[in-house]
Amino acid sequence: MSLIDLIFPKQCLQCGKNGTYICRNCVKRVRLAKQVCVECQRQAIDGVTHTGCRTSLGLDGTLAGFEYKWVIKRGIKSIKYRFVKDIAQELSDLLIDNIKNNINALPKDPVLVPVALHKKRLNWRGFNQAEEMGRIVARKMRWRFASDLLIRTKYTIPQVELKGDERKGNVQGIFVLNQKYRQLITKDQAFIIFDDVITTGATVREACKVIKRKNKKLMIWGFSVAR
Repeated sequence: MSLIDLIFPKQCLQCGKNGTYICRNCVKRVRLAKQVCVECQRQAIDGVTHTGCRTSLGLDGTLAGFEYKWVIKRGIKSIKYRFVKDIAQELSDLLIDNIKNNINALPKDPVLVPVALHKKRLNWRGFNQAEEMGRIVARKMRWRFASDLLIRTKYTIPQVELKGDERKGNVQGIFVLNQKYRQLITKDQAFIIFDDVITTGATVREACKVIKRKNKKLMIWGFSVAR
């Protein structure tokens, strides 16, 4: 145990029990996310995009770990708005444990790409929560990690403040492809676009379009801690 942990002991974000940010008892009350087609939002086996919903620039599927409720919601909000970066490890560990039974739904040997933050928000927060958790997931799953494959060029209103079509319009044209990855995009490579929360999927769908415009044959999935 570190000196910081002795002075400021970790407490469960839900029940206040000392030791961890997400205690075992509260984990038992966490519900797994229902997997849906990212295009129509109806239930889909393993999150695979329905055949009738597929488009040339669309995601092949999305997979989320947990419902965005209870201690999972508190954990994600604490990272984003209270800057408690240490929670990333616990959330990532829970996510990995959850997806092991669903790993066959995801592409093999992918490159994990975190959703990029605009530099203004990155400077304010000091880190990108999707990048922090994505790096842990990629390392433990032995996936390649490309933290800067996407560059966010527009500063936008947080998606949580918008609804429906507003979310889609808010993220149009916000990403560009980092040109140093041009050769990687031309190869027969699978990608996973990682974010902390996927709700309507507007952000990960926009990110997918940027990559698939360079190569429509790529397999690309969205992946998140919560939905």
